[in-house]
Amino acid sequence: MAGAPSTNIKAGAVDRNTALDFTKGLLVLAMVLYHWLNYFVSIEGFFYVYVRFVTPAFIFLAGFFVSNVYRAKYGTIGWPLAGRLLERGLKLCLVFTGLNLLVNAVMNQNYNGEALGIRCFLKNIGAIYIRGTGEYAAFEILLPISYLLMFSPILLLAEKLWKYTALCISLGMLGLAFLVRQMGVSSYNLELLSVGALGFWVGFVSLEKIGVLARRRSLITVVYGIHLGLITLVGLPYTLHLVGVFLNLLLFYSLGMRFSQSGGIARNINLLGRYSLLTYIAQIGVLQVLRRALHGVEAGALKSMVSFLAVFGLTWGAAALVDWVRGESRVADRLYKAVFA
Repeated sequence: MAGAPSTNIKAGAVDRNTALDFTKGLLVLAMVLYHWLNYFVSIEGFFYVYVRFVTPAFIFLAGFFVSNVYRAKYGTIGWPLAGRLLERGLKLCLVFTGLNLLVNAVMNQNYNGEALGIRCFLKNIGAIYIRGTGEYAAFEILLPISYLLMFSPILLLAEKLWKYTALCISLGMLGLAFLVRQMGVSSYNLELLSVGALGFWVGFVSLEKIGVLARRRSLITVVYGIHLGLITLVGLPYTLHLVGVFLNLLLFYSLGMRFSQSGGIARNINLLGRYSLLTYIAQIGVLQVLRRALHGVEAGALKSMVSFLAVFGLTWGAAALVDWVRGESRVADRLYKAVFA
């Protein structure tokens, strides 16, 4: 999470699905790769067509978790579920705001060279919170996820009236985002909200049915190969972008069903998945520190290797440390839940 919202569901309400943790863990690894390329390779390049699924995949999963996991946990669409979603959404919005105020207070420019500062952030507050833009804000995926969570109670109520409501809303948002883009204005928040609503609609499909499809690994491999071939030839039009989000998540879930309980590596990937929101925030901080620490080092294979291993290792280390501290201290566990749960 975006990372996607961490569910932290206790056994006895809804058993933890390790394949879903594994899916989120692999998505975290893909996210770290994506951001490492931004910071240490290039902010542009054709290779990005293969990893641009990462950001929309997080909000797709956020929508999926609301309608599939949260709804199963609470069992009914009422105030306990609506209140929980509103609380989570407001928390994420506050976390986003707090992190951005901190970043703008201590830094004068981001890795793209864009000017930062409290005054700059406040000047562009409308563009950040309404339209959505990566130019003036960091941790930008948190905001549309928070909006999606706060909007989800309405989607849940509407879905009771007609099961295609969320799909129609998602398509309507996509159409509006396309229309706005044709007018020369992009809306990052609107585009991602439409993907989140699509994930919400898919979440009404049971995990058993999704598992049946995920077990058809030969078919998934063939279709995924065709997808890679298409984006290599024609680039990444929005339709293929959405297809890529679904295919990559299905592939990750298929791998999770096969490997999520198979050993130490799987446990570490599951750990990243359980702390997807934390690791999203941590890896941005790690990348910022590494970029400044290695600023004077000449670009080359050694710098790339050191930065690559460091960002992956430290991101995992942040998740492992928090998991250990939570197990040792009730105060730390309550503090973590107050912010992230």
